[in-house]
Amino acid sequence: MNDAATHPKQKPILTRQDRIQILFEEYRSLYDLLRFRLEAMDQRLPLAGGALITALGTLSSMSPETKHVLLLTLPAAIVWLGRMTFAHARSKEDLKRRIDELERQINGIAGEELLAFQSRHPGAIGNVGGRTGTGTVWAVLTLCLTMLGACGYLFAATRSSRVAILSYSGYVAGLALHLVIQVPSLRRYEYRKVQL
Repeated sequence: MNDAATHPKQKPILTRQDRIQILFEEYRSLYDLLRFRLEAMDQRLPLAGGALITALGTLSSMSPETKHVLLLTLPAAIVWLGRMTFAHARSKEDLKRRIDELERQINGIAGEELLAFQSRHPGAIGNVGGRTGTGTVWAVLTLCLTMLGACGYLFAATRSSRVAILSYSGYVAGLALHLVIQVPSLRRYEYRKVQL
C-alpha cells in the first residue's frame, strides 16, 4: 500500500526564527507603505492645495463663463483634498497599529524585546495619524474651509442672480459641513485586529 495514501501530508513545522522572519517581512513592507503615506500627506497634499489656490487666484482674469464653470468644480476638488487627507490619516493609523502588533508578536516569539519603536512610542495610541497626521488634518481642513469661503465670495462677485448666489452659497455650505462632520469620525476610529 502507498505510504502517501495512508499518512496525510504533515504541515512543515516553522521554527521560531522562521516565524520571526515571516513577521519581519510584513513589518518591513508596512514601514515602506507608512513612508509612502507620510510622503503623500507631507508633499503631495501641499501641491494639490497650491494648485487649487492658484486656480482661485486666476479667476479674475477669466471670462464670466469660464469663471462660473471653475467656481462650480473647485468646491468639489477642495472637498476631495480634505477627504484624501482624512483617508491618508486613517490609513497611516491602520499601519501604525499593525506595526505595533507585529513588534509585540516578534518580541513574544523571541522571548525578549527586539523591537520597540512603535509599541513603546508615546503617541502610539491617540489621535488618528499621530501628531503629524492630526496637524495635517487640521491644517488642510482650515485651508479647505477658507477656500470654500473664497469660492462663495467670488461667486457673489460675479453679479449672478440672487437665487443663483443663494443656491451656490447653500452648495458651498453643504460641502463645508460635510468636511467638518468627517473630523469627529477620526476620533472614533476603531482598529480591527488582523485575525489569523
